[in-house]
Amino acid sequence: MPKKKTYMAKTYGMRKEEYLKLLNKQVKKAKDCEGYEEFKEDIKILKKTLDKRSGKPSLLSNIWIKRVCEMDNEQLFKLVNNYKKGDFDPYQFEPQNDK
Repeated sequence: MPKKKTYMAKTYGMRKEEYLKLLNKQVKKAKDCEGYEEFKEDIKILKKTLDKRSGKPSLLSNIWIKRVCEMDNEQLFKLVNNYKKGDFDPYQFEPQNDK
């Protein structure tokens, strides 16, 4: 009976420092893409939010960072070429205080 292949994420079992290095490599790969500057600025926000341990925003930051790490070049370039400022805003689902 053939052995069933299981999918293992690149970031599986990595410590934060390790997958942040992988993230930095991914960001550098996309430097020639159209939305690079906006993408890079939002990645900085994700990194800062990840360190705050601020509930839902920190969880979203972690998920989005790992997703970017998992992307192949084609997916990454497509994302960054079409990127708009705020697409990776970890606070977008937080309640607004309009008072």
